[in-house]
Amino acid sequence: MSINNHWRNKQLVQDMSWQEKQCINFCQMHKEIKWGWHGKKSNFYMLCNEVLDFDNNNTGAIIINTPIKVTIDDFIKQIKSILHKKIKVAYLAVNRYEFIIKEDMCLDFPDRVDQCIDLIVSRCDNNFCRLYQPAQVDGNHFVGIHGLDVFVYERY
Repeated sequence: MSINNHWRNKQLVQDMSWQEKQCINFCQMHKEIKWGWHGKKSNFYMLCNEVLDFDNNNTGAIIINTPIKVTIDDFIKQIKSILHKKIKVAYLAVNRYEFIIKEDMCLDFPDRVDQCIDLIVSRCDNNFCRLYQPAQVDGNHFVGIHGLDVFVYERY
């Protein structure tokens, strides 16, 4: 595989990351959707605002890196509250390093982090499915931009 095709190198592009481009591509596939933004209004929000139809009366939700620094239960409750009956499509990008684990919390999770995130997101709603599998991130691999675990939700 060419180094330019490697997932980590795709993350390092000029205007936006490869992962952000995947979000816009997914959202643009749903032309009839009015989008709502849930997350920090960063440079990426400004880019999305230029190409997507944002509306307060939204039927789609882009949830990026929010809520942060919360327990797993609080995360699930907050995502469920965003997915009200009007939401037909959602894009959820989860930062796996933002969860707070309480010492008294009894966890029955798999050993692999991606499987744990899959389980947490499935508890938000069973309609979520992983959009793609990010490459391994550990002490032996350089990562220019930390990849988020990305899930999509489509309910028509």
